[in-house]
Amino acid sequence: MTGDLWTIAEVAAHLGIKPASARGTLSRWGIRPQERHIDDHGRAHSLYNPAEVRAAKTTRPGRGRRTDLHTHHSPQQATQPPRGPEGNTP
Repeated sequence: MTGDLWTIAEVAAHLGIKPASARGTLSRWGIRPQERHIDDHGRAHSLYNPAEVRAAKTTRPGRGRRTDLHTHHSPQQATQPPRGPEGNTP
């Protein structure tokens, strides 16, 4: 790990995804780089706050989670009459 900040490769390793995917994920989550570092070859590298990355990861819903469903029944289900064995109303 690079000091107190993470490179995109370290962020990707923490999230379990590829670096290119990590850039898009951080952008969607609204996480901006804390600073940029220029390496010996003149390339810029964004550095991210690990606490922000960890917090965003813990609040995401997870793989395959249906966030549009709730524990209560929708009004549409409550107003439909019960159906008999052939699909007809009794």
